[in-house]
Amino acid sequence: MPRVSVIAQCYNHARFLVECLESVEAQTFRDFELIIVDDASTDDSVGRIRDWVARRRPAARVLALAANHGVAGALNAALAATTGSLVIRVATDDIWHPALLDRLVAALDAAPAQAPMAFSDAACVDAESRDLGRRFIAMHRPGFVPRSGAMLDELAVGNFIPAPTVLMRKAALDAVGAFDARLMYEDWDMWLRLATRGPLVFVPEVLAQYRIVDGSLARTLFESPDAVTSTRLAQTHCLMAEKVLTFPVVHESGRRFWRTVHFENALKLFLRPESDRRPLRKGLRWYRSPRHVAVSMTASLGLPRTWVERVRGLARV
Repeated sequence: MPRVSVIAQCYNHARFLVECLESVEAQTFRDFELIIVDDASTDDSVGRIRDWVARRRPAARVLALAANHGVAGALNAALAATTGSLVIRVATDDIWHPALLDRLVAALDAAPAQAPMAFSDAACVDAESRDLGRRFIAMHRPGFVPRSGAMLDELAVGNFIPAPTVLMRKAALDAVGAFDARLMYEDWDMWLRLATRGPLVFVPEVLAQYRIVDGSLARTLFESPDAVTSTRLAQTHCLMAEKVLTFPVVHESGRRFWRTVHFENALKLFLRPESDRRPLRKGLRWYRSPRHVAVSMTASLGLPRTWVERVRGLARV
C-alpha cells in the first residue's frame, strides 16, 4: 500500500488542472497514490483529467461524480477510496512545490504519534500564477507567528491554515469523522476537530501556491454574497459555534468569541423572512450576556418578531 493518499479535487478547473496535476507528479516523494475526484464539472475538466491520466499517470484513479456533491461531499467520496496511512488534498487550481510531500511526511514522522497533521504556508497567486506578494497565513492572521504545538485556541478564533498544505494521519481522520457537508468552511471545521486530538506540526516553508481568482470562496463570501450565500454562511457560523462550544479544552477567550458569533448569526437567521428561531433557542445553553439571553428567550417563547425586535432595541443589541 502507498504511504500517502493524494486527493486532487476538481470543479470547473479545466483552465488550471494540468498545472496542478503536473505539480503533484513532480513530487520528490514518490510513495503516493493519486485519486482525482471531479464534482460534476460543467466545463471539460473530466476530459482533460482523463487525457492527463492516460499520458502521465495511468495508475491514478478518477472519480467522476454524476451529480454535484459540494466540496465536503466530493472530498468524503474520495476519502472512502484512499488506502494510505497519510492523506492530503489539493484543489486542482492550486500548485505544489516539488518538495511538499517530502517535507510534510518527514515532519509528521518526527512528531509525536498523537500529532494529527502537519502543514506549511502557501503563497497567494492570481489566475495567471503570478505571485500576489501575500502569504496565506499572514493574510488570514496578520502578525501571527505559527509554530508547532497545541493550536486549538489560535484556530478557535479564525482559520489560518492553507488546505493544500495539510497532511493528515488517516487514523486521526477516522477518529474525528467525515468532513461536514453542512458547512461552507469544511476545512476550518476539520482543523479544529483534529486540533482537539493533539499538537499540530508546522513546517516553516512556503510549499504551495494558493490561487485566488474570481469565483474563489473568499471573494464569493466576503465581497458580494447573495441572499442564499448569506443564509448558508450564517447557518455555517451557528453550526461551527455549536461544535466549538462543546470542546472541553477551548480557552475562555475562544468561547466568548463563538458565543458572540453564534448570537449574531442566529439573530440574522431569525430576522430573515423565513424567521428560523431554532438557533437562538439552542444558543440559550451558551449565552452569558444578559442582552443576548433576553433576546434569545423572547424568540424561544414563540413571541412575534416585533416583540423580539423591541427587546433587541431595548437591550441595544
